[in-house]
Amino acid sequence: PRGIYDLEPSPPAPVAPVPPALRILAPPPLVVPAPVASMATSAKKSRGPEVWVVTGASRGLGLEWVRQATSRGHAVFAGCRTPASATDLQALATANPSLVTVLPLDVADETSVATFSDAVSGAEGAAGGVDVLVNNAGVATIPESVTTTTADNMRHHFGVNVLGPMLLTQRMLPLLKQKSGARAIMISTGLSSNEAMLSGGAMECCSYSVSKAAANMLWTQFATTAAEGVSFVTLHPGWVATDMGLSVGPAPVQPADSVAGMMRIVEEAKDGGLHGAFMAYDGAACATSARAAHGAAGGEGAHARGGMLRATAAAAAAAAP
Repeated sequence: PRGIYDLEPSPPAPVAPVPPALRILAPPPLVVPAPVASMATSAKKSRGPEVWVVTGASRGLGLEWVRQATSRGHAVFAGCRTPASATDLQALATANPSLVTVLPLDVADETSVATFSDAVSGAEGAAGGVDVLVNNAGVATIPESVTTTTADNMRHHFGVNVLGPMLLTQRMLPLLKQKSGARAIMISTGLSSNEAMLSGGAMECCSYSVSKAAANMLWTQFATTAAEGVSFVTLHPGWVATDMGLSVGPAPVQPADSVAGMMRIVEEAKDGGLHGAFMAYDGAACATSARAAHGAAGGEGAHARGGMLRATAAAAAAAAP
């Protein structure tokens, strides 16, 4: 994050009001919680180098995932549609030749997903398996009304936001299952929540919201029927100042802050305690209720998601002037 610490206090700059339709995307400022036992244990477990796979890695959150993973010494297979034009990603790879492998990947193209997966599987660096898969690649048309959206646009969103992660995760599962404490991450959004949208977060993003809601259920299906030791976690990165986020307003969260928060959650998830959780990047309202694992008696995982979303919606309503 960029910032200057002034020697003398200066008056605060005027802050543009956040449109009501976007408040659900603007969680409170990042607060680093005090370490708890499970976090300390998982951090100790994750000190060694890991093997990561990150999609949509050419810019924005994807690029920041690669940057922060490599800063921890992890090896990253970074997928993006056009590696030749991914200048910042290529610079990272040049600076970290032993850690970053850039590969072409269009998650909307089944052949491209297969080729990428085969390349990772056949790479010497992934011979022992993959520790973390981050399904970050996504598409959003905003604004887009439910009354005017087209079948083609909805299909495109489902291809990128749902089918791509499904196909890639199917192919990555054998590699993930080779590693103890492996995690599979789905990058979602608060706009995928029915309750959040009905509690003051509504905005016209039909195909995006619908496809991300489907992606959430896709992750629940993996978590409940195919995990076999892999922790499946869904993350809401906040309203981030990326090309996508800034296209709809003054996004308040910097990519570095968002990914730093999500990295802490990924590290904590290594012990399996967050399997099935849906958490915001800053952990807001997720410290207890969202940590119930899927498969627990009484459907606690579903209640955890509901609790997190209710708290997120309430926080958004409380922030309204």
